[in-house]
Amino acid sequence: MAEKKFGQLSAGQEFFWQGGKWLKTSPLLARPEDSDQARIIPRSAMVQSGETETTPDNDAGTAEIREILRQLEQECLSNIELLQLNPDQLQTLREIVAKAVQNARNKAAFSGQAC
Repeated sequence: MAEKKFGQLSAGQEFFWQGGKWLKTSPLLARPEDSDQARIIPRSAMVQSGETETTPDNDAGTAEIREILRQLEQECLSNIELLQLNPDQLQTLREIVAKAVQNARNKAAFSGQAC
């Protein structure tokens, strides 16, 4: 895992910080894996990126699917933050996006294209 500044991560990217796993939801917000409450994280905070090195078992198709899903999740989460909804509605939308992306990853893994 690579150490990066929080500001260098993309929305939708997972990372490790303060002993826990987090999900970046917007340029300044992230939420712990075990919570729905987003917190402001300083852009300069050093975090451990959840990215792993590519192994020889991963082919170009798998990497492409993983990247497409990451970009889709990032774009959705970024746009959700722009909506002027109440916190409960925002959280519901974040959860829907997360479940949709996870379902796509599971479907790809089931069909032999592990993400």
